[in-house]
Formats: sequence, structure tokens, C-alpha cells
Amino acid sequence: MAKTLPDWLQDLQSGDSQRVKEAVRALTYIGQEAVTPVIALIKSSSVPTDPLGEVIKQIGGTAIDMVTNLLLDDEPRVQQRAAYVLSHTHDNRAVLPLMMAFKSRDDDTRAVFAQALGSFTDSAALPTLLEIIQNDIDSVRENAARSLGNYARDPRALHTLLSLMNDKNSDVRGAAVEALARVTGDERVQAALDKATEDRDSIVRQLAAAALQHQRGDQMAFQRIANTDDLVEDEVQRILKDGRLTDTDMDAMRHSNPMVRARLIELVGQTRKTNAFNMIYPALNDINPAVRRSGVEVLARMGTAVIDPILEALKQTKSPIVKAGAAQTLGILADPQGMPALLMLLKDESPIVRLAAAKALTSFPVEPALIEALQDASTDKNEDVREQVARLLKQHGIEQEVVNPFMRLFKRFTRGK
Repeated sequence: MAKTLPDWLQDLQSGDSQRVKEAVRALTYIGQEAVTPVIALIKSSSVPTDPLGEVIKQIGGTAIDMVTNLLLDDEPRVQQRAAYVLSHTHDNRAVLPLMMAFKSRDDDTRAVFAQALGSFTDSAALPTLLEIIQNDIDSVRENAARSLGNYARDPRALHTLLSLMNDKNSDVRGAAVEALARVTGDERVQAALDKATEDRDSIVRQLAAAALQHQRGDQMAFQRIANTDDLVEDEVQRILKDGRLTDTDMDAMRHSNPMVRARLIELVGQTRKTNAFNMIYPALNDINPAVRRSGVEVLARMGTAVIDPILEALKQTKSPIVKAGAAQTLGILADPQGMPALLMLLKDESPIVRLAAAKALTSFPVEPALIEALQDASTDKNEDVREQVARLLKQHGIEQEVVNPFMRLFKRFTRGK
């Protein structure tokens, strides 16, 4: 028997990823009739905001307007959930209501609103973010700084972010580093990031090192930090046995200090140990993004010998973070052996994985299988994936076909994407 609207709403609340995914597609297909009950779920806190935001985004129009009305709700919890849902839509119509509602809210809600404003591209949000930066509440300034990353090319935003590198709060400084990491080719940013590798807070130092690795391929950034951090270097030396790691010393790779973990990853990669892959690969699932990036880059420096182990490991993992890291590694290696796996990851259920695969495929030469996979992915439900695929198709001299919005929705629904 065919499912009804109440059935799909129940599936949306099930917590089962497959049922939730199917419910999002079905509710999107149902359209306006589903909006009012979805609004009720936003207010009830019974469903994570991600799938709710996807439904509202796909239906669009008055659905987004109805969610913006919740920003004026009497309950801060409802206001915050509405802001999160709107941030998932990336629809610039939400910018003005968020700006207008910001000043009259409690500190926690203002922090959420500041975070949400970073999900849009409307430059009208910039003056409000610059004003929010002056807030006395650390969490509000932190989220506003991170959101300024969307506008970091604007001289006003860049000037503010550079000044935040001296903020009294380490979380704010870290958010400023993350935002500045998006700006390439600016000497002032490079100088600020270099200086941040000497910050008094270890997390800020790690974020700065990761930014330098990402921006200019600075493979030694973590090593420089470790070498200047006596506590880290002393701990690394304590772990080493006769100046080296033993083949079975996996516990050391799970050290509580991420800087130590990153340094050990570098050392294992340099030694080319027979067990190196098994010691480094778990870093792709590290809680710290800077350590994950170190794992990717060290594996890539080990060359094509890691391709077969990566392909085998991909068969065993369900972690989107690990899959994304594996895709990044295969992209850096750019070996034809890795392309079939990347084409499979381009169809993964996680948008994080699909985006990583699309970016990795930039390194591969054009061939029919690649073009066919990219054209298929051009109707992906995730906007970031679609934009990356469009750029890649254009890189290969193929203009993306203009697809009727209804047909795009129909294709996603019938293909199970």
C-alpha cells in the first residue's frame, strides 16, 4: 500500500538514515501540502534540522517564508531551530529576517543567528556581521568571525578578520584563522597565519598549520610547530624507541594531543615502514581536521603503493569522513587506478563524500566514463556538489545542460538520489 503524508512524516522522525532520505524525497515531491506539518516538526524539536532544511530548500517559495516567521517565535529554542533550517537552504531571502531578528534575542540565540548568516552569499549580511563582531559575548563573536569567511575577499571583512587574530578569546582567534584560510594569494593573510603558528593556544596553532598546508602546500607546518613546542617534542621523543616507532606501536598514534598525533604521522610517513599504511590510515577518521589533513598528505607522499590498500579499506568503511579523506588522497595521486573508486564515491549517500570525490576528479584527464559520471552528478541534490561538477565539466569544455527544475526533481526522485 502506498505511503501517505503522515507515513512519510513518521519516517522523517524514525532516525533510520535510509527511511529519512526517502522521506525527504517524498515530502519534496508532495510539495506545499507538506510544509505546515514540517513547520510543526521544526517547532517540536523531534527531528534534526538537516533533513527539515533539505525539504524546505527543495520546496522553496512560501515554505522558506513560513520558516522565517519562526524567527519571531516566543521560544528561543524554536528561533534557533528555524535559523539552522534556514542555513541549510542557503536561500538569500533569509538574510534580512535574520538580521532584523538578531538584536532582540538572547545571547545563545544571537550566536546561532551569527552562525546562520555565514550560510548565505548576500552581501547585505556583511554590515550586520561586522557589527556583531563588536559583541561582548565570546560565542557570538566566534560564530560571526567564522561566518565572515564567506565575505573574506571584501576589504572590510578582511581587515576585521586580521584584527581578530589578536582577540582575547582563543576560540575567536581560531574562528578567524578558519575564515582567513579561505583567502589565498594575500601576503597579509600569509603573514597572519605564520604568526598564528606561534599563538599561545595549541588549537589555534594547529588550525594555522592546517591552513598553511592547505593554502601553499606547506608540508612542514606541523613539524615546525612541534619543533618549537617543547612539550610536544618532548612527548614525541618519549614515545620514540631508539629514535623510531616500532611496527606495533599503534597506541602512540592515538595520543590525546593532536599535535603529537600529527607529528607521529609525519615521522611514520618518512620512515616508509612496512606497516605505515595501517598506522596512518586511521588518521583519516581523526576528530581533529588538521590531523586528518596530515594523514591525507602523508599517504599521498607515500605514492601509488597506497592505492590498493585504500581501495580495499574503502570496501570496509561506512564513515563519510574516512571516505572523503580517501577521495582527497586519490585525487592528489591522480593515478588511473583510483578513478573507478572516485566515480563510485561520486554517488555516495553523503554530500561530504560526493563533494570530495568531485574535487578529486579535477586531477584526472577527460575520458568518456568520467564525463558520463559528471553529467549524471550535475543534478545532485546538494548545491555545492552541483557547482563543483559544473566547474569540472566546464574545465573539460562541456557546458552544463540547463535542466528544468521539475525534471531535475523528477530525476532525483526516480534515481533515488
